[in-house]
Amino acid sequence: MLACVPVEFKVWLRLQSALDYDLIRSSWVGDYNDPNTFLDLFMGANPNNRTGWKSAAYDGLVRRANSMADLKERARLLHDAEKILVHDDAPVIPLFIYNGYNFWDPRKIAGIYLNIRDEHPVHAIRRLAPRANR
Repeated sequence: MLACVPVEFKVWLRLQSALDYDLIRSSWVGDYNDPNTFLDLFMGANPNNRTGWKSAAYDGLVRRANSMADLKERARLLHDAEKILVHDDAPVIPLFIYNGYNFWDPRKIAGIYLNIRDEHPVHAIRRLAPRANR
């Protein structure tokens, strides 16, 4: 039987970094709008890969994809790498994605732009002057 053991954040970080777990929850937020923001994370030599999983085939596909100028071929290679990651070997199980909702009237507010990190610097947001009724 699996036991869920709550630990302090600093203990959790140490356990995860030392690969001292059977099953652990983790998360990652993409830095940029490209599959590589997530797929690169699980390459064998990536210091952020705290799974202990390594695959020469996966690493090779990601490296080849990231050297491609042909976007369709790159997408195919990244898809093949993703299949190894979440279907064939499955060292991680994606359970959910973060999803934010922003409501604003673009006729009244400017400076809010949809982005992968759902970040909206306050200094960039401004109220637009009301338009005269025509």
